[in-house]
Amino acid sequence: MSWRKSSKASKGRTELNRLFGRNFAGRLQTLKDGLMPYLKERIRLLEESPTGGEISPEPDSPRAYTPGDDIRYIDWNLYARLDKLYLKTMIREEEVPAVLLLDASGSMGTPEAGKFVTALRVTAALADLFLTLGHRILIIPWSEGIRAVHGPYSGENALGTVLNVLETIRAGGASDLKRSLRESAPRESGSSAYPVIVSDFLFPLNYGEEID
Repeated sequence: MSWRKSSKASKGRTELNRLFGRNFAGRLQTLKDGLMPYLKERIRLLEESPTGGEISPEPDSPRAYTPGDDIRYIDWNLYARLDKLYLKTMIREEEVPAVLLLDASGSMGTPEAGKFVTALRVTAALADLFLTLGHRILIIPWSEGIRAVHGPYSGENALGTVLNVLETIRAGGASDLKRSLRESAPRESGSSAYPVIVSDFLFPLNYGEEID
């Protein structure tokens, strides 16, 4: 279903007009029209998973057959070429959520409030793109640490909810990127996320070291 034809997505666009103005909604649609043909072919937030998840169409390296292995997975093409039995092994993948880390520290509101409005618009645009592409997202505002975790959200119909959340966030407090990244890291063993930081990067420390 295309973004334009979705009534739920249209509702989200109405919310977008209310929050950020009709001109922003138009610019966002132009951005999506230009990016979607490219992104749909190349953006897959997936990771290899030992259990569960989706089977990738790409095979992993074959391994030698040993007695007791399931013969249904024997690679007969390799057998025809090498006269040896090998098993097909596949990469199992699972979706990785996109985590939008919004800097809501005091520096984002100075020297004027317009900077933080721009950050909210960037976050809204990223959320819209990820949702349209079918990815799950989380919105995490931070300053001296994580303030809250909003989501996960998925589906184009979640855009209105995301925008309402963004409308409630205010800038204030000191910046502690290292602590915020640590607090936002997935707690589950073996899980991961795709972080996107929206910030002015005005920190007393080297932010490159913080991110590493």
